[in-house]
Amino acid sequence: MQRYRDPNQELVCILFETEIHDLSCSLFLCFSLTVSSVYLSLSCASGARVGYDMSPFIRRYAKYLNEKALSYRTVAFDFCKVKRGKEEGTLRTMNPEKLLKTLPVLQSQLDALLEFDCTANDLTNGVINMTFMLLFRDLIRLFANYNDGVINLLGKCA
Repeated sequence: MQRYRDPNQELVCILFETEIHDLSCSLFLCFSLTVSSVYLSLSCASGARVGYDMSPFIRRYAKYLNEKALSYRTVAFDFCKVKRGKEEGTLRTMNPEKLLKTLPVLQSQLDALLEFDCTANDLTNGVINMTFMLLFRDLIRLFANYNDGVINLLGKCA
């Protein structure tokens, strides 16, 4: 808890953001939107321009976390944690009926992630950069699952 009292606001925000992401990945998804809104108020509390510049990205990140929670409630598993691969991949071995219900949920989670939409100039902010790195890690996992699901669906239909 002592590291959250650091006078460097950017460091505190990065630590807080990492904790939010780790909690959401550990299936504590129902808290993520609330924590993200607290995070937004924390980053804007000093009235500095830095907090104001980060707010659109924090809202987009919170939207992604909310979509991740919604997808977990819908399909009862976290797409970032399921097994991927040819023989034991969850979406590779799923039956077509369930797969047709699962792929749109995965697509909406991918869409929410891609709405983060930052430029190279925005990545000079440490908080935005850390958020981008966390989302990039999730993007790779989500894309791998989406790829597995589409390969499975095409294999069953052909």
